[in-house]
Amino acid sequence: MITYIIRSTTCALLFLLVYRILLQREKMYVFNRVYLLASLLTSLIIPLFTFSITADTPAPVESLYLPSNIFEPPATSTPPQAATTAPLSQSTLFTWTNLFIALYTLVALILFIRFLRNLFLLQRIASRNQQSFYQGARLILLDSDTPAYSFLGSIFMSKGDYDDPGARDALLTHELLHVRQKHSWDILLIEILRVVYWFNPLLPFYKKAMQFNHELLADNSVITKLGNVRSYQHLLLEKLEMQGRVPLASSFNYLITKKRLTMMTTTPNMKRIILLQLASLPVLLVSITLFSDRTYAQAPQKASPQEQTVAWTKTYDAKGDTAPRIVKYVWSNNVPPPGPGASVEQLEQFEKLFGKDAIDGTQRKSSKLSQEEVATIKSIYSAMNQDQRASYPPLIFTKPPGPKTPTASQLQSWTDAKTYGLWIDGKRVNNEVLARHEPGDFAYFSSSKLAKNAVNYGKHYVQVDLYTQEHYKNVFGKNPEMLIILQTRAAKNVPSTK
Repeated sequence: MITYIIRSTTCALLFLLVYRILLQREKMYVFNRVYLLASLLTSLIIPLFTFSITADTPAPVESLYLPSNIFEPPATSTPPQAATTAPLSQSTLFTWTNLFIALYTLVALILFIRFLRNLFLLQRIASRNQQSFYQGARLILLDSDTPAYSFLGSIFMSKGDYDDPGARDALLTHELLHVRQKHSWDILLIEILRVVYWFNPLLPFYKKAMQFNHELLADNSVITKLGNVRSYQHLLLEKLEMQGRVPLASSFNYLITKKRLTMMTTTPNMKRIILLQLASLPVLLVSITLFSDRTYAQAPQKASPQEQTVAWTKTYDAKGDTAPRIVKYVWSNNVPPPGPGASVEQLEQFEKLFGKDAIDGTQRKSSKLSQEEVATIKSIYSAMNQDQRASYPPLIFTKPPGPKTPTASQLQSWTDAKTYGLWIDGKRVNNEVLARHEPGDFAYFSSSKLAKNAVNYGKHYVQVDLYTQEHYKNVFGKNPEMLIILQTRAAKNVPSTK
């Protein structure tokens, strides 16, 4: 969410800077209106785009991680039912995410109430004053001496200005342009976005830019119809001290009169306008490149002799999970290619180191090997030819995973035993024990969905493995490179994967 906010805000800022620097001072008001609306909406959409980029380079070694529980089975001494239960801690009910949601909802609710209040204010003004129709618009004559303004299909004007023929024609022409071009819908869009995206600091600046452009459009309509620029400028100057602007309305705004007077006398340069319009189009391409999301996928490659599928079985002795389970892994760069052949002395040394590992049923544990021993095994294994390797279980050399601490909300969600099966340090535990833990207690976690033919499918649907700080150091912190030994001899009933 934070990434989206940063990207959308920065994207909106880029569009707004282009408008302020290049477009705002040019007499191309219709284009500017479209640009402001499109850039605002585009800045909210572009960060949601995701483009997939295919890379020819192979995936890095770190991306092929086999969790430690494939060679460290769950303990059987304590069944899940024996785990100590504890009520959920009250501290788990408070998270920064919940605080943000509460704050966001509160501010959005306040702004929405203000928005409804402004709509009600306009409706009340319209219902309490004299009404008539003027060229398809509803004309509301006010007793108070306030500037003329419009909202949707209504024009609000003081009776004094209506009784003055010189002011009436110019003001009605001005406000009628607001009504016919539906400028109020632009302002309503901004106000709705300010309710939903109130955390975007650029929305007020977009609103001011749109309102100023609306005034320029209406001024240009008056000048085109009446043809007397000086008379219209004098009218603006006479109304400078009038107050009483209404929120949401497209008002006859005199606070920016100086800029409006300057734009009235500006001669448009059509060549410059066309060039600027064309130059604004690449901004869209730049924003898509900078602020959209990208995923990188490895290009499909033809399988090489190094690529192979290993079938491996493991048996859980915990209650309710006694059937063997078959796990298949495919790797390429984690297995050194076969060499010319290892010498007799190398094979003897390899078997000596290889035999150092404890053999436990269907698995070999490699976590007891030192960094030097892993390096020696890899060197000898790299020298072995294919026939020599056939005498040993497959070996995988990979880097250990980096630390990955769960969030408080994740710990809270994992207490749901109907959805999640929980293992901590390779031991099956009751989900409620998480109430006694904080996110910082764990250095790493992994999760995987159960297949429909899994033994525990229906009891839970996702397996979560958590590693405490000490367990993570013992398993992954010893060596910069990790050796995983897969035992395939127990997989007698596994169908061939060739």
